[in-house]
Amino acid sequence: MNKSSRALFIIVTALLIVFVLTTVRLVSINKSLRNSLPYLLLNESIGGFELVNEQGERATVRKSEKPAFILVFSRPCSPCDQNIGLWNAFAEMFSEKMDFYGIVLDEAGAMGYLREKSKLDFPLYVPTDIKKFISSFRLRLPHSQTIIVSPEGKVAYLKPGELTQDDFSKIVEQCEKY
Repeated sequence: MNKSSRALFIIVTALLIVFVLTTVRLVSINKSLRNSLPYLLLNESIGGFELVNEQGERATVRKSEKPAFILVFSRPCSPCDQNIGLWNAFAEMFSEKMDFYGIVLDEAGAMGYLREKSKLDFPLYVPTDIKKFISSFRLRLPHSQTIIVSPEGKVAYLKPGELTQDDFSKIVEQCEKY
């Protein structure tokens, strides 16, 4: 190898090392940001979105006279089973004051699971545009999400993942305001 070939080899190797180190650093930053980016913020306005149920009937969630209680499932969720009874009781308690939506993002798996095994009493829907729905709510999949949208179309409550008794108490407290 002559001097110019050796110099070129050293430069290319150095650039490759810088490229790899930069990529590793960016992946690390991305991973840490993924867990710290905000979900929807309380009082943040949401746009309306279209849903369709198992029978092909459409519904639109947007500003309305009643708040909307939304459960979002991205997959069959066996840990969610422990909350089904509470959700059903909650829906019965507030059925006159709120609209209830079970939103399923994995139609094939989660829909059947919720209907047959979990016995969720909510009407189940699939967003007509799943990508838009996920980006609108900045959902972090695969966690389930509990969302309350006020009559003004703003986020009044948001909790990803499983709910505790304390979470349900906060939800009841929030809903009693309506």
